[in-house]
Amino acid sequence: MRRPGRRVLRRMNNCSLHHLQTSLMTLALLLLQPNTTLKVQALDLGIIRAFKASCRPRVVEPLVIAVDRPAANFPLRGSMYSAVRIMKAAWSEVTATCVRNCFRKAAFVDTQPEAKPDACDGQPRGDLWQRVMDSYMVTMTSVGAISFVPVRMPL
Repeated sequence: MRRPGRRVLRRMNNCSLHHLQTSLMTLALLLLQPNTTLKVQALDLGIIRAFKASCRPRVVEPLVIAVDRPAANFPLRGSMYSAVRIMKAAWSEVTATCVRNCFRKAAFVDTQPEAKPDACDGQPRGDLWQRVMDSYMVTMTSVGAISFVPVRMPL
């Protein structure tokens, strides 16, 4: 970043932790107004939603197996290792097109005419969660698929 003539603009949410008292020579911070990060940050514009939508079936499907085949003695609890494996597999399903389009929506790159509005396919699979809830193995009726793995919907 210390290359001569190079300047970097970093957009950040307006959090008290981000207020720096130091002078930065090559970095300019643009602190956004409150409640604007949902509209201009690429992760909030669909990347997190696609990631969570890819995670959800991987979390719920083992529960469905446990419900459908109680004799299989399938564990209802996961390990940290299985959680990391789920996240790795889910992240690999978030397409480069989805990331690129979310950055376009956030105005990080120039919008090209051939750009599609959004290519994030991840849709919640509420039917799997409902099968788990309908079984006798899970009695928490106040917990739904959305509260189990929340997905922030774009505005």
